[in-house]
Amino acid sequence: EGPEWGDFPLIFITLPWIATSKYLCYYLVSDYYERNLPSKYQGEIRQVKILKGCENIFKMIYFVGISIYGYTQVIQKLPFDSPVIGNGKWENYFINFPYVPFLRATTYYCLLNFSYHLETSIQMFFVIRNDFYEMFCHHSMALLTISIAYITNYNNLALPFMLIIDFADIFVGLMRVCLDIIKSKT
Repeated sequence: EGPEWGDFPLIFITLPWIATSKYLCYYLVSDYYERNLPSKYQGEIRQVKILKGCENIFKMIYFVGISIYGYTQVIQKLPFDSPVIGNGKWENYFINFPYVPFLRATTYYCLLNFSYHLETSIQMFFVIRNDFYEMFCHHSMALLTISIAYITNYNNLALPFMLIIDFADIFVGLMRVCLDIIKSKT
């Protein structure tokens, strides 16, 4: 068993789930932002700040969940230690290549990350912001990297790096959530 192009239709399940979860997060949290956002933000800028704040709360929750899943269901269950998250050796990733150990949980982890970036890419066309080109480039490269690493069976090698980036995105989301609503002198 290994990765297949036939795994990608799972996106038709994960993509709507991510979009619905993001909308639900906005529905549940937007009033909080409305109450706690400083009054200096008015009109359209205020609505953009509320939308971005809710997106970052979703981002933070999503990356906490996907990081826990990736670590417990994929990294910990590989038959060797990771050199990035552990004391393993890089050579372990290439034993019997291209027929390396493959976990079905790898499929879900990669496709959930793929769906997150795809949903964000699609959303960018409906809400165009000033960083459109930078974010389009970022999400396009993420989609290409995830899909190419997955289908060429370099997924086990890509997983520790994806997990570290996902873990870092928790704190990126947290900082962006707190940026406008927490009063600080720093």
